[in-house]
Amino acid sequence: MNRQIRPLHAFWILCAFALLSMGQAHASNRGSNVADTPHNLSTSGKGAPDKGHTPLYQSTKEEKICIFCHAPHHANGDGPLWSRQISTLTTYIPYGSTTLKAKPGQPKGASRLCLSCHDGTVALGALTGTYNLDNGMPKMVKDAVDTDPAKITNLGWDLSDDHPISFPYTYEADAELENPQLLAAKGIRLSEGIYLECTSCHDPHNNLNDNFTVINNIPWENPGTPLCTACHRKSGWNLPDSTHRTGGVRDSTNGANVSKSGCITCHFPHSAPGAVHLLKSAVPGENCFHRDGSGTCHNGANTDGDIRSLFNKAYTHSVPSAGEGGHVQNEPLPAKVKHVECVDCHNPHQAGYQGVPFGSGTPLVAPAATPPAINGALRGVRGVDESGKSEVAPATAEFQICFKCHAYTNAVFKKFIERPLRQSDVLDESLRFAASNMSYHPVTGSRQGTGKSLLLQYQTRMTMIYCCDCHSPMGADEPHMLKEKNSETYPSADKTYPLCFRCHDPDYLLNPTRPPNAPSVALHKAHVLDHTGKEAPCSACHDPHGVAANLHLINFDTRYAGPTAVYGAGSCSVSCHSTNPRSY
Repeated sequence: MNRQIRPLHAFWILCAFALLSMGQAHASNRGSNVADTPHNLSTSGKGAPDKGHTPLYQSTKEEKICIFCHAPHHANGDGPLWSRQISTLTTYIPYGSTTLKAKPGQPKGASRLCLSCHDGTVALGALTGTYNLDNGMPKMVKDAVDTDPAKITNLGWDLSDDHPISFPYTYEADAELENPQLLAAKGIRLSEGIYLECTSCHDPHNNLNDNFTVINNIPWENPGTPLCTACHRKSGWNLPDSTHRTGGVRDSTNGANVSKSGCITCHFPHSAPGAVHLLKSAVPGENCFHRDGSGTCHNGANTDGDIRSLFNKAYTHSVPSAGEGGHVQNEPLPAKVKHVECVDCHNPHQAGYQGVPFGSGTPLVAPAATPPAINGALRGVRGVDESGKSEVAPATAEFQICFKCHAYTNAVFKKFIERPLRQSDVLDESLRFAASNMSYHPVTGSRQGTGKSLLLQYQTRMTMIYCCDCHSPMGADEPHMLKEKNSETYPSADKTYPLCFRCHDPDYLLNPTRPPNAPSVALHKAHVLDHTGKEAPCSACHDPHGVAANLHLINFDTRYAGPTAVYGAGSCSVSCHSTNPRSY
């Protein structure tokens, strides 16, 4: 008999406590007992005006509070003294992504009970059988008020844009999840000791934290979204220079907002427009440029720089990509499908300011990055090694990230039809930069020679360089996303070559009267400066990346030197000469 009396006794205590508390209800509906929350659907409740609705979700007839979910007699057995009618839906679309290790099933247990209201299929007054407490009470709806995903209470049958539920929380399956034995002390409850359900994050009887959350996740009250980080332990998130956790060191306008908002700067736990990864925007790149209540990011409206405008330049990686295939976090590398998104090069949970900007001896956050090592902005991203074939996770060198798309045969994309057509016309950058080549710019391996052609400040310390020493990967005004002008037309339209002379000494190469100068200074001067109307650009003879069979980066542009150009020790045969071979 005690088994029957105890639950009834507990039920009436709960009801009595709720009724005694009615006179002390909080105006905001953020009470610590059900009578003071939007779950009080009785005549004494206030509906849900704090979510933008008028008191639509409130009875005009029923005075009892607990009866909307619980009954002391004739409960249906679906939950603890459960009185509500259960949704007839049997197939929901669960959350899914290619990187999700958990296997969410159909809603079960407490989640199924929550969805008896929140999938919008059952009227709020409907109890087991055909009885209805108040026929005037509707089903939960999505209406014009529900433009903010954070305020949508009708989750519907498509749960693919909601945090996954009804799956075993398996610690061993994902090292980025908290040990389940530590969750209870944080207020997170696993159903049956293992399943993550709605009630793991929400307490339906207590709205003190708003949204019925078991941990206060409101940024301006409890910064850093501690409800999210109670379970999620993202690698690199707690590093001292973790930009998206701390707000960074450059953004004085918006950094504090980002720090407070934490995970919800980019994510929605429910009704996320970008369903996969629960992102705030369905267009991946827009999550990095968005404007919302947490402030503005990477779009020029703050002191962090206008990254968005770089992608509007004439030559750019097309972000956000449209119709080019999307980013898949665990896609096979080197990439087989053409696409570029911010997260192809940046890990938002690990990115930081260490070593930024590249090449600076006094970076924003020490230590400085030296080629080819990545800096904090590239931390936690996968890459491909110098062979162009093997994945490196995470990448340790900047070129490894570039090689994800620009190395090996299945990852080469011919985008620029105006690019030089080389005699050795290799598109695989791992081959062009190979340390076994007779000449190469030192991207994957240390430089050859003494560096005498370099400016004095670089001769001893510049033994390797970054791809981004020459290229601006987000966007540039020059072809091939070059940082400076570097004419490649013949005759040359510009004889200054500021890109080459960022590192190389023009006097050494072109001025025979000012030492030091190269043994080939006369040839360089004649070709680059003296042949009026026939000035040759550097790229007509030199391949800026590398070439397997020639010294000095000699790899003729066949558009100008001809398809049968010949280069050898002391002679040269090219179409732009009137007689061949020419000796030197």
